[in-house]
Amino acid sequence: MKELKNYGNTCFMNSILQALAATPPLLAVLIYTPVTSALGSLYETFHQLILDLHDPNIRYIDAHPFVMNFYNKVSNII
Repeated sequence: MKELKNYGNTCFMNSILQALAATPPLLAVLIYTPVTSALGSLYETFHQLILDLHDPNIRYIDAHPFVMNFYNKVSNII
């Protein structure tokens, strides 16, 4: 599995993201569902993160775009 850059205390989130990336049904949905603006920016950044995790040409993954997008969505709900 690729290495996700740790931003302080994101190691727990990184382990969850890696587990999700290794889940075949979720991976199939992400690979075969086209990204559209209707799905939202959180899906778009998550989709790209999962694709990057499976890209053999990428060694280190920067999950910061997804983490910030996730944080912004959650902070709007709370």
